[in-house]
Amino acid sequence: MDIDPIVAAAWRHARAAGPVRPGEHLGLVRFAVYPEVYQLPSAPMTHMQWRATGEMIRADRLAWSHIVMQDNGYWDSHLGDINMVPVDERPEVAGHRYALFGHDWRAQPADPWLREKSAAVLSGSSMAQARVSPRGELVVLSRPEFDMAIREALRTLRDTKTLSGNPLNRSRIVLESGRDLSEVLQQAAETLLDERGGEKRHWAVTVTYFRGSPTQETAAERLGLPFSTYRRHLTSAIERISDLLWHHELRGEAIPFPERSEPTP
Repeated sequence: MDIDPIVAAAWRHARAAGPVRPGEHLGLVRFAVYPEVYQLPSAPMTHMQWRATGEMIRADRLAWSHIVMQDNGYWDSHLGDINMVPVDERPEVAGHRYALFGHDWRAQPADPWLREKSAAVLSGSSMAQARVSPRGELVVLSRPEFDMAIREALRTLRDTKTLSGNPLNRSRIVLESGRDLSEVLQQAAETLLDERGGEKRHWAVTVTYFRGSPTQETAAERLGLPFSTYRRHLTSAIERISDLLWHHELRGEAIPFPERSEPTP
């Protein structure tokens, strides 16, 4: 990475603007050049741009994509119009400066990007002008931030005002599910019933948070469990919910709602 100043600059930008999380990757259009005109418009350049776009759209777990161009301003307007944001750093190679443009596909995934691009083309405006999204911008959390947000959301589940400020409200698992955060958490808790030993975890988290026990000691009493056993089940339940939702957050997959009647503890 450090051998190529442009690759190093792309990684520095990603780390500062939204670090690549485990299982994700960064893409870089590094050598889009047609020798006869270098990086000016040409049939080969158009082909390279469409090929790069296709790779970005169909990539699995792509966090960032970056495009590098000669720092002469020629492509700035075009790339800005398709939400490829200019990076402040201008790396230098062999005495020439280059411009980097980046897009965080977790904050604006391929489907909404394509919809907004199509709307911009049809209206004759740029994507920046056409972009009006009722969902708002997605937030990209690290795993520790995500786990902390899950714990905080469970603790404040019955406090609507506090829950509305939780960053998970702008995560993929919520915005792309069409459901609110409390429903997503309930859904994740229900899936515990499908796991080996999951019923104990399910009831620990359900009685504690979804049924609003005033204290954890009260929840343990309601479940008829020693407090240490109850705490073990609750801790395990929260960890499993975080693992499940993190998996779906990274992959952008919806969690299916299980259809079952609720058992009585």
